[in-house]
This record gives sequence, C-alpha cells and structure tokens, in this order.
Amino acid sequence: MKFDGLIRGAGCLVLALCVGCSGPTMKGFAQKVSPSKGLNPLTVKKNSELETKFHLAQVREQEGELHKAEEVYRGLVAADASNGDYHHRLGVVLCRQGKVDKGLESLRQADSLKPDQPEILNDLGYATMMVGKFDLAEQVFAMVLEIDPQNERAINNQGIALGMAGRYDEAFANFRRVKSEAESLSNLGYVAMQTGRHDFAVDCYSRALRRDPELRSAAEAMTQLADLDHQIAQRKMIANAGETPRPDSIQRVGFKQQVPTGKAKR
Repeated sequence: MKFDGLIRGAGCLVLALCVGCSGPTMKGFAQKVSPSKGLNPLTVKKNSELETKFHLAQVREQEGELHKAEEVYRGLVAADASNGDYHHRLGVVLCRQGKVDKGLESLRQADSLKPDQPEILNDLGYATMMVGKFDLAEQVFAMVLEIDPQNERAINNQGIALGMAGRYDEAFANFRRVKSEAESLSNLGYVAMQTGRHDFAVDCYSRALRRDPELRSAAEAMTQLADLDHQIAQRKMIANAGETPRPDSIQRVGFKQQVPTGKAKR
C-alpha cells in the first residue's frame, strides 16, 4: 500500500522525536551470502559488503550515534537505491535527529519499494504525527491494522493520533484494546496535556492512580503538573502585585515529556 505523495510540509513538533519508530533488528555481523546458481560472484561479494555495512550502521543507530549511522545509510542508499530497508533506516535516523521532512521523504520511498510492511508504515505514521498531521497519521496506522489487526504498536499509536486530533473516546477505546484501564487513562492524560486540556489531564491521571496507585507514569505526570501549577500561580501573584519578576526569583519548571504507557520502543 503505497503512501507516496500524501504527506507534505511540516507542522509543529508535538511529540518526543521518534519514540514510536522501530529500532534495528539485530541479525549479527557479516552474514554470509550463499551464491545462487548463475549469479555473478562479484555481485555476491558486493551484496555481502553492503549487508555488513548495514548491520554496522544499525549498531551505530542503536548506540545513539545517529550522525554516523546517517552517513553509512546515505552511502548504502547511494550504492543501492532499490533497497527499501536502507531508505527505511535512513528515514528513522533523520527523524530522530529532527530532520523530519527529509525523514518523511526516505520513509515514503521505503514504502514505495516495500509496500504493505507494518514496520515501515508504523514509522511513517509516527513521523507524520511529528509534523502535526494527526488525522493523516491515524489513516496510516489504520493501514497497518488492515494488514495486521493485532499490531499493538499500531493500535497504541493510532490511539495517540486520535487523541491528538481531539477524538478522546476513540483514543481511549484504542488504548483499552492493549492496556489496562489505569494505563489507558494515563495515556489519555498524556494526550490531554499535549492538546492543552490541563484539567482533563489531571482528571485522567487522578483516575489512573485510583485504579493503580503504583502506576509510575501517572504519578510522575501529576508531580510535574503540580510543579507547573505552582509556578503559574507564583507568576500570577507577582504580576498582580505589579512587580517584574527577576530571572532568578522563580524556579524554572518545564513540563517533562511524559511517554505514554506501552508506547513502542525504538
């Protein structure tokens, strides 16, 4: 199912970079390629060398050396532009470095070369969320679920896309397909916070903790929200008093990116 040409431009970056992108599947180093009958030995040697570089690039990526991994993947794409796996991994590392427009181009190319691949479509959908196109991302995850109806990563990420588009009931229903009620409420709280529904987020996290007091993601989020509320109240008090706050008078408390429960790992 080709997705080429549907995604254009970039919007606001809302989520953490490519948390939902799949990580490299480690297959070992220097895999041997058995020559097929009639295949040119030079071709076999070249393919073996490319695969060795590919596995080494995956190691770089897994270790967080994204710039080095990008360089290797670019070389692989130049050497064999027909290999969808090379375009896929290049797209992921570009997105993880914040080069989302370029990453989307590579992921679309990967999809055109290897259509109907859940891993590629999942990463394409997540990259689409990164540019704020949540309705379109939901459609991509729906494509995955047509191919693999039980794909937990697509179910969870589709729930996030639905929530970010304001479709909270549908989002919660998706989360419940793969997570407990407490975890699903925590995910919904995350989405609500991202969309500016502060009170709704507090309510979701509170309900999650009532159902599971040990749920760490909800507890940490509630602490962060409380700190943020305190800072806002302090600024309002100073503003109402007609004073200009000094830079060192108020502790800066940013809202830490809270990853939804069960969100796919790299």
